[in-house]
Amino acid sequence: MAGGIGNLVLARLGSAAMGTLLAVLFRSPAPAIATGAACGLPGEALLVGSWDDTAQWLPRRLMDALAAGGTSLVSYGQAATLLALYGSVASLLIVVLFVRGEVTA
Repeated sequence: MAGGIGNLVLARLGSAAMGTLLAVLFRSPAPAIATGAACGLPGEALLVGSWDDTAQWLPRRLMDALAAGGTSLVSYGQAATLLALYGSVASLLIVVLFVRGEVTA
């Protein structure tokens, strides 16, 4: 039970990182929420429906696999490794965008 909750928390941290990246990128909540919902809900479903191999590298599918402890298409280790890589890139982008942002007093 504790492993399942831990996996779920890790997967939701990935969603939080994606949301933070979109919020810093757009600097406004409405486009960030709309882009995140459009990418995560119909966007990935359409890609997976038309190209089966995309489930092995799309972030939302990887987060689902991580929360489930692995799936038949993506192992737990593969999901964790790719999400760690995606998270590192997202963190770097967040820092760069935040530091270079046009903030005036």
